Formats: sequence, C-alpha cells, structure tokens
Amino acid sequence: MIRLALYALAVGVLSAIIGAIGVFILTEGLPEGAIMGGILGGSIGILIAARIDARQSAKAFEEADPNAAKRSATLLSARERQIRHFHRGSSPDEPGINLLRKLEDSASSAAQTDKETKR
Repeated sequence: MIRLALYALAVGVLSAIIGAIGVFILTEGLPEGAIMGGILGGSIGILIAARIDARQSAKAFEEADPNAAKRSATLLSARERQIRHFHRGSSPDEPGINLLRKLEDSASSAAQTDKETKR
C-alpha cells in the first residue's frame, strides 16, 4: 500500500506537471488551461501508477506461490467467459427483454444449484 502511494505521488505529480505545461501551451497561455491540464494529467498519472503497482504485485504474487497464481488466473478467465456468454446474443432491438430473460435464467440455475448442494 505504501508502494502504491509512493507511485501515485511520483507519477501523479510528474504527469500533472507535464499536463499543466502541455495544456497551458495549447490554450495559448490561459491559466485555466494549466489548472485543467494539471488535474487531467494528475488523474491519468494516478491510474498509470495503480497499473504499475498492480503489475508488480501480480509478479510478486506469482513468485511467492505459482499454483495460487494459476488458480487465480483460471478463476478470472472463467469469470470473463461467463460475462461474455451472458452478453452474447443480446438483441439490439430489445436489449432489456433479452437481458432480463438471461438474468432470470441465471438466477433460476443458481437456485437449483443451491438446492442440490444442500441435499
């Protein structure tokens, strides 16, 4: 968590400075442009810092326990497949009706699975 805060601080400040200078120049010297560029650049910098920290944390997690990392990756890909399967076949003409039907089907299958596991 401390590493994330340090990355966010360093990358956020650096990108805020770059954004402020860049937008200040693009707006032909308006101070509002510098403020907007600083906010926009800082926001993008914080997102980049979070991504860098997440990637390093994933590498450390994989090095610590390779089997747990494989299980986690498998669960993520299975979840992504379920989401893709859920969204596949949705009709642009009637988006709400098809989505509602899919939600009902998924809820009923989950209820049946719960009943079977309780037996």
